[in-house]
Amino acid sequence: MESSVSSTYKRPLNEVREEEKNKDRQSKLWTSLEDSKLRELVAVSGPQKWSHIGKQMQGRTGKTCRSRWFNYLDPKINKDAFSDEENEKLLKAHKELGNKWSRIAKRFHGRTDRAVHKQFDKLMRRELKKPSSASPHDPNDKAEG
Repeated sequence: MESSVSSTYKRPLNEVREEEKNKDRQSKLWTSLEDSKLRELVAVSGPQKWSHIGKQMQGRTGKTCRSRWFNYLDPKINKDAFSDEENEKLLKAHKELGNKWSRIAKRFHGRTDRAVHKQFDKLMRRELKKPSSASPHDPNDKAEG
């Protein structure tokens, strides 16, 4: 008995729609025009109603608009380089709290958790590049034995 099932497979419609949705959400770099438009929208409605703002930004979701605002565009963000005092404070806070970047960032006025985490990683890379102070073949090192 021969099968009457077609040899071509058609994906369910919900799979096709989901794939189309994901295409729209592919991350792309923000343009200065998009940044300006987002600033204008936030000036009108404030930093809230992100789904409403996202609908007015073609190709962007409310979630990405919120993230862009709070991590890059908010005028309250301190974009200056970290000072030596801030670096010391950061290392101390990390020793105390671990990788709790949001909690650590609350100790730094105008710094985002993302900026604090990035600075910490930068400090750690700098530490790894430093030559160690005690060489394994240091003649002044008094080993037991």
